[in-house]
Amino acid sequence: MRARLILLIALLLGAPASVLGEKTLKFAVIGDSGTGGNHQEMIAAQMLAFHRNHSWKFILMLGDNVYEDGDPKHFDKKFKDIYRKLKVPFHATLGNHDRRTDRGRLQVEDDAFGYVGKQDEYEFYEGPQIGGKRLARFLCLNSGAWKEQEDLSRREKSLDKRLSKSPDYHWNFVYFHHPIYSFAHSKSPLGLLIGRWGHGSSRKLRKVWEQRFIDGGIDIVLSGHDHFYQKIRNQKG
Repeated sequence: MRARLILLIALLLGAPASVLGEKTLKFAVIGDSGTGGNHQEMIAAQMLAFHRNHSWKFILMLGDNVYEDGDPKHFDKKFKDIYRKLKVPFHATLGNHDRRTDRGRLQVEDDAFGYVGKQDEYEFYEGPQIGGKRLARFLCLNSGAWKEQEDLSRREKSLDKRLSKSPDYHWNFVYFHHPIYSFAHSKSPLGLLIGRWGHGSSRKLRKVWEQRFIDGGIDIVLSGHDHFYQKIRNQKG
């Protein structure tokens, strides 16, 4: 198996300084990480060193948390044992590899992965109340299920209801596995030629989600799947 790129971001959040003063929230984001190999162990050690100095509140996981097929027999070796010393809560979303075993159900039901309410889509809130609003809200979506139109009507109604409450928070995040925008070309000769080889953008999900995110007040979108760091510019605001 080729080495998997592990994405690690430390984010320092805040609404405008005039509103929040010194109020902050610190968390980490990793994606496509669950190989159980040396690279994952090395980055876990760096995460631990950073956490000791900066104290992350939680860690988001952007999917493909347990390669190759999300089998529970690998949960310890490729996730729990690797990050045990961190002692920080995780909140995961399912990737395509995670869904290969029972559509990821056993991962969702394992408390260590932090699926709130043991649901594959959920939300949680962090940070102080400031000016009558909570600092940040995080929405987890199961992009694989949306791509396959799995229980789609229920998912659309649930998402629309949650997005209607975005004005109650200073920051609204959404995170999932398959990117709706990607720098990569989808495994094409052009992508190989110019060094942009990867899965590429999910235009199917973009069609379903993009306008919803714009109208629904989403501030930041986080996703994985393509194995290199990308910082995407604002799209349509």
